Amino acid sequence: VFDSIDTDNSGFLEINELISAVNSLGLDNNSNEINRIMTSLDMNKDGKVSFDEFISLINVQLVSFSLKYRRKIILKIK
Repeated sequence: VFDSIDTDNSGFLEINELISAVNSLGLDNNSNEINRIMTSLDMNKDGKVSFDEFISLINVQLVSFSLKYRRKIILKIK
């Protein structure tokens, strides 16, 4: 996924690549929302998203999803 967004093959995601990715998904490219996404991904605040930063966020999201899914299963069992 990272490589498909990194269209200039720089090894980083810049804001213009993020805008293109959002557009290609057919989502609204509201500048406030794009900036919010970029801010959440760019952990070291250098204006670009490294592969490690991207993977860190994916891992957090997977853990969060996993916990929510487990809670739903536990609630159904009770």
